[in-house]
Amino acid sequence: MPEVRLLRCDQRLFLIPRSEGTPPPDFPLAARATRPRSRSGIALLVTLVVLALLAVFLTEFTFETTLETRSLQNFQASFQARNAVRSLFKAVLVGLEGGPPKGKRLSEIEFFKQIGIFTEFVNDLTKGNYTTLNPPKPVGIPPELIRYAAPQLAESFPNATFYTPHIRPIDHLFNLNRLQSSPYRTREPETGDDPQIANQFINLLLKPQQDGQLVKLTDFAVLKGYARLFDWLDKDKDRIYQSRVSGISGSEDGYDDGQIEYSVKNAFLDRLGEIHLLPEIRDLGKDKAFWEQHFTVYPVGRPVGNSDLKPKINANLANAEGIEGFLERFQQDTPYLSSYGDDVYAREFYERRIEIAEALTKNPDRELNAQDIDSLLKPIISKGRPDNFFIPFSFWYGIRLKAEVDGVQAEVRAVVSVDREDDGTVKPNSLTIHEFILR
Repeated sequence: MPEVRLLRCDQRLFLIPRSEGTPPPDFPLAARATRPRSRSGIALLVTLVVLALLAVFLTEFTFETTLETRSLQNFQASFQARNAVRSLFKAVLVGLEGGPPKGKRLSEIEFFKQIGIFTEFVNDLTKGNYTTLNPPKPVGIPPELIRYAAPQLAESFPNATFYTPHIRPIDHLFNLNRLQSSPYRTREPETGDDPQIANQFINLLLKPQQDGQLVKLTDFAVLKGYARLFDWLDKDKDRIYQSRVSGISGSEDGYDDGQIEYSVKNAFLDRLGEIHLLPEIRDLGKDKAFWEQHFTVYPVGRPVGNSDLKPKINANLANAEGIEGFLERFQQDTPYLSSYGDDVYAREFYERRIEIAEALTKNPDRELNAQDIDSLLKPIISKGRPDNFFIPFSFWYGIRLKAEVDGVQAEVRAVVSVDREDDGTVKPNSLTIHEFILR
């Protein structure tokens, strides 16, 4: 007979077997509740919770590990890309100086012939018409081409993708700081050569776009922008540019868009992008690429450091179209100059620009010096000096280089200048880096 125990419930006695048998159906619930339950369900639930937490932890750990691994890979790729583009920049500087000191010296023309292979590659790829003075934006170079053109670079950085180098002589660009060229920045409006400088500015802004569409601007709108720049640069905060043209005056106001405020600069421009602070310039509707194509803030020309130099184009590196386009800015029969009188020397260079371009570019393998340029233009030009418009070699260069490793890009933007002997060789230790950005 199994052992039993007594339980009182609702004043009644019940016999409860010690065995684990199933209680009768009418067994009270209170009595049932006192029976020990199986712990297997709770253990299963706890196990599931632990497994879920572990899964979350492992997922987060794996995600963080992946991010850290990717971050390390990107850092390594960025480091390699920066090293590659810095090495390319150093190679370019050596080339501009004429090659290694102990090697065969290169002329400027020879250097640009060597890198001309990349411009030809882009022209073939895009059916474009890029030149030394109008190089293309950087385009990825096939590995076989970089191995052919720059084997040492390809060997040093086998996993890097290089882009076509953008190395552009910029002596022919319009220096905006010439608006107030003297160190004291006290030029009077429309006195001296200011009308001629303003006329060149207007002519450049009114040039047709490269896509053939005319810029919908007027002399009046462009001159308003010129007047604003004139006062932005000058030293005198009280005197305002006042033109003979009715309705044209400058302003000594700064820049304030409600969030950012700048006082009027009254100093030379440090960066070309500063002009976009001026609403009169923004209203002209020209994008950044247009300004970089035609303008600079560096004292381009010769000698280095003289901000009052006239822009001059390299007769050896420019093609016929480039020479004609350069001389078009000296057009004298313009509404603006009608009340000031023209420059008879600039007029002749403008009017004979096609003949001049043909004479200077007739020999595609030319390597002209100053005397050659003068001799070629002497039968064409009766007034003026060719050396006021042309140079046989450049002094200033804009540089843009790019490299890529594992999808991470590095880029160098720089402006450099050199000083040269009369024969065109670069003077020792004369190369100067005026701007350098690595990103």
